[in-house]
Amino acid sequence: MDKDSSDAERFVKILQSALSMGSCHLAAQGGGSPKYHTAAGWKLTGSGEYQKIEGQGVKVGWMNDKHVFIDITAAQKVVKQLSQATGNYLGSSDRAVTKALYEANMLAEVSKDRLTMKVTVEGQRRNLLCMDTDLFMDIDYDVVAPDQLFLDCLDEDIPF
Repeated sequence: MDKDSSDAERFVKILQSALSMGSCHLAAQGGGSPKYHTAAGWKLTGSGEYQKIEGQGVKVGWMNDKHVFIDITAAQKVVKQLSQATGNYLGSSDRAVTKALYEANMLAEVSKDRLTMKVTVEGQRRNLLCMDTDLFMDIDYDVVAPDQLFLDCLDEDIPF
């Protein structure tokens, strides 16, 4: 990704990378692992009766089938660290990135007086960015069995 990309595009791409690398994770809106836990930064650990799914890195938001709710402060910390490590530093403030996401039409919903939404996550009301799930992962319906979902993580560079 080049430095000429918009802050919004860079933020989303770097956050996608952080999720796939296990540097952060998204929880289900009510807490715990979401439906598409692998694409949301979770991994299976242990074996047999000790097997469990664990979120990797810090929690940067929550998700349901339609939306991802981003905690901009937590997400920015991860994005800034990763962008600096890759030599493509995204130094914009939380406010500047939020505004860039809005101007790029990447926010699914906003409140009438702010660019966040008041959302209940894990039993608490919080102001979070609301984005479409498909910005972070590709969820398609199988043509043969339309009621069966399959997930295509946005990692095109998998060597196997």
